[in-house]
Amino acid sequence: MASRVLDASTPNYSRADAIAQFMKREGALTFHPDVSYYTSILEERDDILYRWYPMRISYSQRERAIGIRDELLDRGFETYLHLQEPARNAFGEVKEGHLEGPIYNIVFVRAMKIQLKLLKRFNAVCCKMQFIPYRPLDVTQGTQILWIPDAQMNSFRDAATRPDPCEQRKVLTWSELLERPHRKVRIITGPFEGVEGELVRIKGNRIVVSLLSQAKVAVGIMYQPPENLELLDS
Repeated sequence: MASRVLDASTPNYSRADAIAQFMKREGALTFHPDVSYYTSILEERDDILYRWYPMRISYSQRERAIGIRDELLDRGFETYLHLQEPARNAFGEVKEGHLEGPIYNIVFVRAMKIQLKLLKRFNAVCCKMQFIPYRPLDVTQGTQILWIPDAQMNSFRDAATRPDPCEQRKVLTWSELLERPHRKVRIITGPFEGVEGELVRIKGNRIVVSLLSQAKVAVGIMYQPPENLELLDS
């Protein structure tokens, strides 16, 4: 689904009733009975654009990430939570203390920023999630909220979830990617056809990385031969 953009149907910020009608149509008016409250927290023009937002769960609350994902799904939001496979013994049984859990303690959700602000304010489950701030390279700009373009998010999800008959996928820690050269590439054929990422070398193996750099998350796809890679930044 393509991100929505401001057009003639976007409410005029000088008209509170237009903003309220727009938010009611989008299902955002479900938390507070006073319409004027919503107009007062509508701070930026991109508050009403649909985007992928990585929402961080504090480390002490990691176990709540699955519950937050389920709450967002119940409310109709498109979400993604990257889970690690539990460790198993030789009999296929899950080892004690090695249950399935979230990696990076980040829940990705596609929504309007203002919807997430309301969830953080009024929802008892989602109040634990936090926006990820970052400072652009342009020093004249202040701190902004991190969001992820649809194409980049789709590539990351494909790499993390697409069936891998050769078990070539590997979850990478951020420290494994620091200070390594990157080339943007696309996989041409095979189970990961179409996935875009950055090419790095980890322990001598060629790896295509589906990377969300500002959110500091990555999934590696190992042993891709050079002839199966198309350079995108040449």
